[in-house]
Amino acid sequence: MNEAPVIRMGALRVLRYLTVTEEDLIVLNATQLPYLIVRSLDIKLNNIGERTQAIRLCQRFLAIPNGAAHFPSSITRSLVALGFDGEIDQDKIHVSSLSLLCQLALLNPMLFIECGGVRVLLHNILGFTSPMVLEAMIGSLLHLLNVPETRDASGVNLQSLVAPFTDVHFKLNASEKPNIGQTMLVAFLGNMLNFLNNYLIAMCMTIDNAGTNEKLDINVPKLQ
Repeated sequence: MNEAPVIRMGALRVLRYLTVTEEDLIVLNATQLPYLIVRSLDIKLNNIGERTQAIRLCQRFLAIPNGAAHFPSSITRSLVALGFDGEIDQDKIHVSSLSLLCQLALLNPMLFIECGGVRVLLHNILGFTSPMVLEAMIGSLLHLLNVPETRDASGVNLQSLVAPFTDVHFKLNASEKPNIGQTMLVAFLGNMLNFLNNYLIAMCMTIDNAGTNEKLDINVPKLQ
């Protein structure tokens, strides 16, 4: 590892351009390069460019078809550690790490669960005021609850979502509680309605494909 952050940043950028197929990702894992990527993510000494390139390289891994199946667990644990650190809504690396974890929850949920991804999302979910970030995190957790295999393994408990309304010792100040609670509930209900929408459509298609004479006449609105 070169001591100059600029050199490390350039090396990470080259790796991102060279990693384009699933085979490339397998070779990269075999050479133990993920540990160098973890080092770049963990170092926080005026090297924002290097850390940004490391995040972009991780995004490339997930963008490769079937790349999530080979996503390194070492990088996943590093992203979880970054998720527990950083200034809420201010640290771009912190937000980017949560974004990667949300993607991983959809593409490789078992790796996400084993590396502690559920805890980090629940830890951050009440600290964000951005509806986009909240929707991504809540949608990822609801996706885990929607699948029987991951529902038991994840142990997701959404009771903490009502903390702004019920917990007098909630960590944010009193003036922020209603706004955060309102934003969180809107994101939660929006995701629940989308899941209900998809469930009703799937149920109608199943009944139709079964060849029954009686069909359900349900008009399911298109949710935005």
